[in-house]
Amino acid sequence: MDELILSYRYTSSSANVSQSTPENSLGGYISTNNIYTTTAISDRVSQTDTIVPVGAVPATTSGLAQIDTEIISYAGIDSTNSQLINVTRGVVPAAFPHGITPLAGEVRYLTVNRLFDPKFDSNYIQYRCIAIRNASTFAAENVTIYKVADRDSDVTIDLGIEVPFHDYRTGTITGTPTGLVIANSNFAGLFSDDYFTNSLLRLTSGTSSGNTAIINSYTDSTGTFVLASTLGSPVAGNAFEIEPAPSQTVANQLTGPALNSNLFFGFIDDGGSNLLSYNDIRENLNVFQVSDIFYLWIRRTLTKNVKSKSDTGFIALIGYQVAGT
Repeated sequence: MDELILSYRYTSSSANVSQSTPENSLGGYISTNNIYTTTAISDRVSQTDTIVPVGAVPATTSGLAQIDTEIISYAGIDSTNSQLINVTRGVVPAAFPHGITPLAGEVRYLTVNRLFDPKFDSNYIQYRCIAIRNASTFAAENVTIYKVADRDSDVTIDLGIEVPFHDYRTGTITGTPTGLVIANSNFAGLFSDDYFTNSLLRLTSGTSSGNTAIINSYTDSTGTFVLASTLGSPVAGNAFEIEPAPSQTVANQLTGPALNSNLFFGFIDDGGSNLLSYNDIRENLNVFQVSDIFYLWIRRTLTKNVKSKSDTGFIALIGYQVAGT
């Protein structure tokens, strides 16, 4: 089966920016940077190997890394041979199940406290929100979230799904743009007024390709967008894409997400759904199209009277099937 490629991004209250302060990844627009750096296993790895060959060594000489469903720690690197050395297997939550041997899988480098920090509220709780984009070349369906946690962890983790106001869209400018106004007559009559308000529009062809602007308003009868800023020099025939509009941003890391017009499904341990197709409220319903996103809210609760650990954690597993199979 084809492997679903997912891009895990920080979130930000501003559009089209890099999130340099992970504790402010609290919902909103999808940021331009991932929550970790990645490479790939360059050769077969057994369940007991303490050297892991990789396509490129990380910038840090020691740390944590995730390979499929296993988190390892490495205490050194061999830059000459592109290897992680002095590897401790199955740090959290467990080593690969018996009989499973990773091949050229993705290696994700995990920096302790890169997403979370030591600050908690009086109930020892903090929140984060990351955006997950379908970076594959195919659509998926039956997307389901599972969590696997370290049994000896000093924190408990819960997950909740939120979907944006609309899914990813593409189109082409029709007619002649004037100032802050562009149109796509092919959209007319398909949505509702202001359906795309606050979304980010990006040109993907033409001399101004790559330029972006927030959509201030949308008139469905004509497929007309009024933008908050100019796109440069767009012309009829230029292609564009529209990033999904964010559902909500919370005030700080101690504030949990609200049940926002049923777009946040609730935390799983509180009875929330782990299915992306919950209640069929998404524009693409059960199908997770290429470049679509959804939000994963993370609730982290400090376990009282447990000594803090530097290698504790969890893995969010995402199950799916290729659409149409």
